[in-house]
Amino acid sequence: MPELRFLYHNGKEYPASNWRLQQGFDVPTLSIKRVKSLVAQKIEKLKNYQLCDAYWLLIIVEFWDPSQDQDINWPKGESIGPTPFERILIYKPAFEQVTEVIK
Repeated sequence: MPELRFLYHNGKEYPASNWRLQQGFDVPTLSIKRVKSLVAQKIEKLKNYQLCDAYWLLIIVEFWDPSQDQDINWPKGESIGPTPFERILIYKPAFEQVTEVIK
């Protein structure tokens, strides 16, 4: 039944029991396209940075940003391709969650 996603029954009988609606939300997944766009922007800015042996990129998801609600786990089998960054990390401060982007 596609209209029903969740059903809860606690096993207790109530004298005036009836069905009630409950609201639920889907948590959006990480936008790979958006991450690739951000990485491309940072690669352009890298030309103006001080020369270093290695570069890491930290993408911080702001607490007030609606994307804070998304799941930031990197999907299996997905890669971003070669970049000048040794590591690319996505960080959600409110949940203290860190995900490494696979190159």
